Amino acid sequence: TLVSILMVVTPQVAETLMFVYSADAYCLAMLLAVLAVYYIYKENSLKNNILAISFIVLTLSLYQAYISVIVSLCILLPIINLIQGEDWKNILKIVGKCLTIGIVGMMLYYGITLLILKLSNNGFSIYGGANNIGVSTIQNLIPETLNTYKTFYKYFFREDLIYNEFWCRDII
Repeated sequence: TLVSILMVVTPQVAETLMFVYSADAYCLAMLLAVLAVYYIYKENSLKNNILAISFIVLTLSLYQAYISVIVSLCILLPIINLIQGEDWKNILKIVGKCLTIGIVGMMLYYGITLLILKLSNNGFSIYGGANNIGVSTIQNLIPETLNTYKTFYKYFFREDLIYNEFWCRDII
């Protein structure tokens, strides 16, 4: 019961449930992401690896943002194993398996997406400049990160953005 409560109150799930029209698909994507990691960590067999790759592809097909769930769990479990004193070689094998299956799953998803777009005679969405995300985004990463910190500072400690009543009244 505690795990269920913790799942429901996480910001990611709470935010997902705010969008009722897509909550079912997003929750299914999260389930598939967890199943992908489950099959990655289950005994090493071709069947389990194929299931893990399939679940990664299905997760990405429903909601690409939940790649973060897969990555988080794939990082968290080796850390837990390390704390429990498991051998380094086994942990490195698990991390390598996570990387390999994750990369294969993402490549397969991308290939299927390109195939479907080609067959349907469509291209990637140009809505909001989504087709231009890539190199320019990476090039602007450091300046935009610095801008985030500057804006945070201006918001809370200066009056450039808004008149900060709480700061001026010495409440904070």
